[in-house]
Amino acid sequence: MQTSSLSASVPAVRRPPPPLALLDLSKPGERRVHEFLLRATSGSTPLFRVLSMRRRGSSLLVAMESAQGSAFVLSLSLVGQAMSLRQCMSHREAIESIGSDVPSMDEFGTLLRDRRERAGMSREELADLARLSKRTLRNLETGRVGAPHRWTLASLLRVGVLGLSKEELPPCRKYRRVPRVGGGA
Repeated sequence: MQTSSLSASVPAVRRPPPPLALLDLSKPGERRVHEFLLRATSGSTPLFRVLSMRRRGSSLLVAMESAQGSAFVLSLSLVGQAMSLRQCMSHREAIESIGSDVPSMDEFGTLLRDRRERAGMSREELADLARLSKRTLRNLETGRVGAPHRWTLASLLRVGVLGLSKEELPPCRKYRRVPRVGGGA
């Protein structure tokens, strides 16, 4: 009679991250906010991308990135029809102002530089391995970019010697093209 251990053949199951905010959709105000966020962040041309959010009393605070790459904090009332928008100097400022624990670009830059140096690589060597330009890598390490493209972060994840995990990555830009507003004749 043969027996086998299931623990060796079953991959470890990763738990999904905890929700950023819970809404009670049986309440009209909270349902309205939920529907607004779904409309504004989905479709072929989303208005913005959520960086993080947090419920604070009867308001939902949303750190967001506009389609043009600017950072904002949106405050939505969960009981009334009020909404306010405040522009921030950086994605980090927007995320920190609502009290989230998503890594900022500065924190990621420091982590990336430390991992590169610990692996004994120069920026040029890492850029070649990740198929990125030296300028892109320098901008990531110094925090000069608002939000990197998804492809850039995926390229860094593929470099095994860095040992990066998805949880350590900053928010990424998900727009393929930036819609232009206005223009001259």
